[in-house]
Amino acid sequence: MNFNHIMRAHNGEIIGDLEWRESPGGTYELHLDVEPEFQRQGVGRSMVEELERLVLEKKTTKSLYSFSAEENERAYGFFRGIGFQEYLISNFYGRDAYLWVKPLRK
Repeated sequence: MNFNHIMRAHNGEIIGDLEWRESPGGTYELHLDVEPEFQRQGVGRSMVEELERLVLEKKTTKSLYSFSAEENERAYGFFRGIGFQEYLISNFYGRDAYLWVKPLRK
């Protein structure tokens, strides 16, 4: 499966990239990367909100999901802050991780 992208730029440089693809069952997998100096400024939130608007147009969409390492405190605060629910997964590719899920409502 190929990923789609939502990006943000500042002064001609990419500062944020949200990769996403539709997974079986009407869920959307996402990977988010924001340059450190632009974190905590709404860049990531705006990209996730844009993805939500895009996928809600599909009648089969059920949720968004992502993963983060358990020790990634910034990811924990970010995903919790925008309404994702966390599920701890033990030994995910050799380390503990969180599965982040956000059910979508139409």
